[in-house]
Amino acid sequence: CAEITFGTVSASDGSGPQTHHCLFPITCYLFHMIDIINTLCALLTIGFGLFGFVAPRYTASALDLEPTKSTMGLSEMRASVGGLFVVAGLAALWLDDPVAYAMIGFAFVGAATGRVLSLILDKPPVVKVLVFGGIEAALAAAFLILNLG
Repeated sequence: CAEITFGTVSASDGSGPQTHHCLFPITCYLFHMIDIINTLCALLTIGFGLFGFVAPRYTASALDLEPTKSTMGLSEMRASVGGLFVVAGLAALWLDDPVAYAMIGFAFVGAATGRVLSLILDKPPVVKVLVFGGIEAALAAAFLILNLG
């Protein structure tokens, strides 16, 4: 997390605390805002992942997935829709490194790309795809623009 102190911003990039001197006060503000937005986006990632992790039946229903004779689908929901995103978000917060946040952005690019392909090939409910895909695209953009831009 950035700490703003009279024209400097201190941040940890994994190699220990570093101080960046700001040429303009707005630069310090921007560093601080990036930290806040990264944290909020990581928390959203964790929150969305928690649905699949702790409430796989609800998540499956929201995604129009139906159970079969096996409970393997619930396992898949907990793993790929849940745990994957919960741990990715937690890891990014723990590592607090731009590359960690960017990697979540790349994961969301993959999800949004899958939604576009599905629109072309599968003809799913358009509104649901646009809502879920829009959230994924927005998170992807935030993570990538803020951390690689």
